Amino acid sequence: MKKIIVGAILVFMTMVGIFVFIKGKDTYDPSKFYVEIEGKMEPGAKIDLKLPDQFDKTHTLDDDTKVIIAVFTKDAAHKVIDFLKKEPKGYLESKNAQFIADISKMPVIIRNTFALPDLQKSDYTILLIYDENLSKKFHNDKNTDKIFVIFLDNKKIKDIKYAADEKELKEILK
Repeated sequence: MKKIIVGAILVFMTMVGIFVFIKGKDTYDPSKFYVEIEGKMEPGAKIDLKLPDQFDKTHTLDDDTKVIIAVFTKDAAHKVIDFLKKEPKGYLESKNAQFIADISKMPVIIRNTFALPDLQKSDYTILLIYDENLSKKFHNDKNTDKIFVIFLDNKKIKDIKYAADEKELKEILK
């Protein structure tokens, strides 16, 4: 009986080890992506970026992008996701908007096992920030609990507004 229990524990530990090895591997290559802001993150500054989405497809900022919705906490991300679920398919495209979520603080195994598979179920593209240095270019640790709504004109920041919840986000995006 003791050998069976020890054997079962060893098999379990081996399976956990293999799972951690597979899901704990970070495949993100920071040399491929960037966030560039000329000056400070404020009206008048020019912004450009190249980030992966939840399917690892690379996206850049187009001249016709008018809005960036960016979140830096799990709570803020869930508020935007809940908001977008209530909007018609193609909502972001109709607003010439891009949704960016910072997942840089998330442990790799959690990101690969739970977060990415969940994000891949979305009907919209979510650009992802894996690198905390890129994240800080947006916020410098200010208002990170808010939803950032950045209005653009030819990649130049026209205005930045902050929403605390879905209602405020909807009002800002009218």
